[in-house]
Order: sequence, then C-alpha cells, then structure tokens
Amino acid sequence: MKNENIISTLCALVIITGAILKIMHLPYSNQLLLLGFFLDTIYKSWIIKKLKNIKKELEAKLKVQND
Repeated sequence: MKNENIISTLCALVIITGAILKIMHLPYSNQLLLLGFFLDTIYKSWIIKKLKNIKKELEAKLKVQND
C-alpha cells in the first residue's frame, strides 16, 4: 500500500505518453495505451482483493471481540 501512488502515477504516465503518441500518429501508440490500461486494471484489481482480505480479517476480529 505504500507504493500505491508511485505505481498509479507510472500507469498514468504510460497512458498519457500513449495518448500523445497517438495524437502525433507515431507507431506503437496503441500498444502503449493498451499496456497502460492493462497494467492499471491489474494493479487496481490486486489492491481491491487485498482490501477485501483486510476487511474480512477486521470483521472476524470484531466478531470475536463482541462474543
């Protein structure tokens, strides 16, 4: 979770670079855009899964404390 901002920024940088290349009609712009969106989607999915696991752990601790 510490490096979330760094990884998100790098993904955004790849996407922006791909968009600029697309505007300039340079080669490999589509691949760069797809790579940026793909990496961002994978990373966000991983973060969501991690947060769901943390939520389950906290709910289990809360349940134990209430019993």
